Amino acid sequence: MTLTVTNTEVPAKGRSLWDDARDRLLANRAAVASLIVLAFIALVSLFGPILSPHNFDTVYRDYVKVPASLEAYPRADQVEPGFLSAARRARVSVESYERDGDNVIAKVTSSREIDPRSVRYIDRSDLFRNAELTDVSADDKSATLSAEINFMHFYFGPTPMAGT
Repeated sequence: MTLTVTNTEVPAKGRSLWDDARDRLLANRAAVASLIVLAFIALVSLFGPILSPHNFDTVYRDYVKVPASLEAYPRADQVEPGFLSAARRARVSVESYERDGDNVIAKVTSSREIDPRSVRYIDRSDLFRNAELTDVSADDKSATLSAEINFMHFYFGPTPMAGT
C-alpha cells in the first residue's frame, strides 16, 4: 500500500528580521516621532545655510549680542551712538550730526589734518557703508563726512563670535 499526501496549500512566506524590526518600530509612537524630529534636523542642517542671507564665517561685531528679529538692524537708537563711536576711532570730532533717511551726514573737525583714509573707520563698522569725506576745508581740519546706513536682517540671530 502506498500512502500519498497531497497538500494543495502554498507554504506561507516567511517574515524576515527586517519586517519584524520595521513593524516593531512603527508600533512604537515615541520612536516614530523621534525619527521625524531627527529627519527634520538633518534637513535643516543641510538646507539652512543655503537659506541664510549671511556667510557662515562672517562675524558682525556690532551685532554680536542682539536678539533675532524680523526688523532690520541697526535700530534708530543705535545709529547715532555707532556713528559717534566710529568717528572717535577715526580721531575726528563731530560738530553737527544729521540723519537724512538712510544716510548720515556730519560736520567733523580735528586738531590735526583729517586724513582721507579715516573713512575706513566708518566703513569697518557693520552699521555703515560707502563713507566719504566731502567739502574739505583749505587747512584740511574740517570736512563733511557722509555714510549710508547698512541695514541687515538677522532672522535667526547674528553669527556668534568665536570665543564668546
